Amino acid sequence: MRCNVCGNEYDEEVCPVCGRDTRDASRVTVLSRAEKDDFDGITIDQSDRSDDDRQQYDRPGFGRIYVEQVSLGGGGLLSKLLIAVFFLFILFVALPLAVLLMMIGMVIWFFRR
Repeated sequence: MRCNVCGNEYDEEVCPVCGRDTRDASRVTVLSRAEKDDFDGITIDQSDRSDDDRQQYDRPGFGRIYVEQVSLGGGGLLSKLLIAVFFLFILFVALPLAVLLMMIGMVIWFFRR
């Protein structure tokens, strides 16, 4: 077992270096959000997410980087096709049409000036 105070490895009920009783180590407290962000040790995540949903990377000078994975749910093929059609419509129809209308508006504004 590793002592929570001094980090010493030991097998007794009391740490031989600092005298900490292992029975006190069973008390668990929940960290606040600020404490959790500043803490460098291992914590128990109380959210409903599994460890596969969120990954955390510590980069010196940049702080913590969290990577979230978003699932589209367990929907069938039809729902995924509808989402794909929606995004393709935006990409190939709505955006080019908006750019074309802005260009026409700029040409009209230029000649009316």
